[in-house]
Amino acid sequence: MSDCFERGKKTEGEDCDPLALPTISVVITNYNYGRWLQGAVESARLADETIVVDDGSTDGSRDLMKTLSGITPILKSNGGHVSAINAGFMASRGDVVIFLDADDRLGEKCIPAIKANWTAGVSKFQWGLLTVDEDDKPRGVLYPTFKHHHTPQWCRDQMRRQCFYDAPPTSGNAWSRPFLERVMPLPMLGSSMWANDDYMHLLAPYFGDVVSLIDVYGFYRVHTRQMSSFGQHNVDRLERVTGDEMLRYEAVSDFLVHHGHHRLDALRWSSHTINRIFLRRLGRSREPALPLILRHIAATARQDSGSIGKARNIVLGLLLVIPYRPLALRLAREKYDDEFRSRRRQSLHHARELMGRRLSRKPGRPAPQ
Repeated sequence: MSDCFERGKKTEGEDCDPLALPTISVVITNYNYGRWLQGAVESARLADETIVVDDGSTDGSRDLMKTLSGITPILKSNGGHVSAINAGFMASRGDVVIFLDADDRLGEKCIPAIKANWTAGVSKFQWGLLTVDEDDKPRGVLYPTFKHHHTPQWCRDQMRRQCFYDAPPTSGNAWSRPFLERVMPLPMLGSSMWANDDYMHLLAPYFGDVVSLIDVYGFYRVHTRQMSSFGQHNVDRLERVTGDEMLRYEAVSDFLVHHGHHRLDALRWSSHTINRIFLRRLGRSREPALPLILRHIAATARQDSGSIGKARNIVLGLLLVIPYRPLALRLAREKYDDEFRSRRRQSLHHARELMGRRLSRKPGRPAPQ
C-alpha cells in the first residue's frame, strides 16, 4: 500500500502516482447463506483480495468454502455480523475494503468504477443496490438512487441539516483503509448482532469525502432469512431497530466529541422521528405526542426530498395521532413491508387490467355529428 493511500490524503506539494490504483479487498460475511455464497464470491473476482468470514454456519457453507478458489477463509464461532466484519477487516490488506453480505452480489462494473473514481481523501464510496428475490429475480426497487447533486458537499450539508444522508445497506459501500483504521473495530450496539451500518455512515463525512456513484453497482437480496430489516415489517423488530438507532447516535456522538466535533441529534432525522411516532401509537412508547409531532414536522422540512414527499411524511405523522391501532398497523405495513406493497401493486394492476377488458367489451359511443 502506497504512502498516499495509507495517509488517506496528500500533504502539501505531494503528488500521488496516478498509476498507483488502490488495491481492493472484498470481505464476504456469511452465516448460513451457503445457497448464495458462491455467487457472492464470483461477483468479487476482480478484487485484489477476497476474504470469506464464516460466522459459525451449520448449513454446509464451510464444505462449500473448501471448493472455492482464490479466497482467504476465516472460520469462527457464531458471534454476529459485527464480529464477522471486525474479523474480516483485521485480516484484510487492501487500500479500500468492501464488506459484502454473502446473500448479495457486486455488479460487474463496481470494482472498476471504484478504481476509476478513486481520489485521495475519500472516506467511502456508495452506490445504489437493485433488490432481487431468492432466485435473483429483480423486484423493481433501487435503493438509494443517486444523482449528480449527491456530492461530498451535499453529504456534509445533509449531516448539518438532518444528521443523516441517504446511504445504502452494507453491500453498497466501499471504505478507505485510513477511515476504517480510525473507527474499527465496530462496537456491538443494542440488541442486534448484525452490522451497525449507520455507525460508519454517520462518521464518514467527518473524516473524508463520501463519493456517490451514479449507477447500479450491486444487488441486494430480500428474503425471509436475512439478518437486516430492509423491506420487512414486524413491530418487535421496529422497536429493536429504533432503540438501536438511539444507542448508535449516542455512540457516534461520543466518538465525534472525542475528536473535536459536536454531538448529533437523532430527532433531526425524519425516519427516526416517524419510527418513534409509530411505536407510540402501537403502544410501545409513552413519549408525549405533541413534542414528537413537532420535531417530526421540523425534521421532515429539512429532509432532502420534494414537496410531495415532505407533505406525505407530515400527513403520515398526523394520521398517527388518531387513537386507532388498526390504522397504525395498516400504515406501518404500507411504510415498512416491501412484500405487502408489492402484493398491493399487483392487485391494483390486476384490477386495472380487468376493468380495461370489461370496458373494451362495451359498445362504442356513436361519433358526434
